[in-house]
Amino acid sequence: MKNNIHPESSLNIRRGKSKDAVRIVELSRQLGYLVGLEIVEDSLARLRRDRNHCVFVAEKAGFVVGWIQIGIRLLLMAGMEAEIEGLVVDEEYRRQGIGVALVRQAEEWATDRKMGAIRVRSNIIREGAHEFYKNDGYQRIKTQEIYRKDLK
Repeated sequence: MKNNIHPESSLNIRRGKSKDAVRIVELSRQLGYLVGLEIVEDSLARLRRDRNHCVFVAEKAGFVVGWIQIGIRLLLMAGMEAEIEGLVVDEEYRRQGIGVALVRQAEEWATDRKMGAIRVRSNIIREGAHEFYKNDGYQRIKTQEIYRKDLK
């Protein structure tokens, strides 16, 4: 996959690497996700080997200012679809087109894999994210509650 360099903003988007793990953890914590470094390092390594998932990072002057995870899901009732599984832009760099550039990269990745649609889930408390996606042409198709059970 080629790097997408946006000269007008000195933004570079590339595939995430293991060296990005610390910064991904820091960015995720800005949204309240208290994920550990070991989990992110392990996940990045697994995702780099999985052709159905990808992590991209956005850099300005070599500094990671955002990341996006995109994946393909096979659903019995919907078939194969791409899904944005995570998106974070550093709070100091928001509203500069970085999120849009990351989403475009994810959309390109999905299109290259012949996906006809892309979906994203957004926590109900993230009103700014809802507006971001609506302004980018995404339509709300469902509201739901999500339940989780630990298996350990």
